[in-house]
Amino acid sequence: MGSPKLFAKAGSWSGRMIAGLLDLIVPAGLTVGLALLTDQFGELGPRYWNYFDYFVDIINTHVQTIGKLGLYFAAFYVIWETIFVAAIGNTPVAIFFGYRVVSGKGKRIGVLRAFFRAVFSLIFAGFFLIGPLWGLVSPRRRMLHDTISGCHVVVGAPKAAASSTPARERLGPFAAGPKLPGFGISGELGGDDAADESELTVRDAAYVAEDELTVRDAAYVAEDELTVRD
Repeated sequence: MGSPKLFAKAGSWSGRMIAGLLDLIVPAGLTVGLALLTDQFGELGPRYWNYFDYFVDIINTHVQTIGKLGLYFAAFYVIWETIFVAAIGNTPVAIFFGYRVVSGKGKRIGVLRAFFRAVFSLIFAGFFLIGPLWGLVSPRRRMLHDTISGCHVVVGAPKAAASSTPARERLGPFAAGPKLPGFGISGELGGDDAADESELTVRDAAYVAEDELTVRDAAYVAEDELTVRD
């Protein structure tokens, strides 16, 4: 017998965007702190009434410094994302919102996949926000870096549909909406970096893997075809 099917609700696009923006506070704060501690900008010219022109002048006269700080920010962001996604399933803010990153098998991803996912998310977000906007047209609300890295962002931990329990109970605790904070960890200790996307079959608005993970946008579907919608 294979492993039981796992069911999980896809994380909403708007909720993920809010959590993602709040998560940027940490790497941004570290970058600003480093700039102040190392006096990256040196002596700035006197301020004048047109603040827009004043900041444009600062940018034009400190191009290399701003580029260096951009690299620091990128490094802080990737480290922040990689450590927490691999260790607890997502960043602290996203975990508080109830979102976790899992592989196509429903397991917590490992360090290697978390690293590349963070790099891809930074690249595609910087390229006209194509990465986050991809989630608006994806039926499973997967952003571009999720798709490329073979990950899903779901609400809570994926749940198995046990045939010995009533159908409504098999829908899991999230059928009525996300429950916060949801700090549990799913997956093996080493994470799941194996290539498993080929095991998934696209079916309407859900990925359906044989005895693996099923992710639906707005409903849980149990074995007896009972559907619970938001």
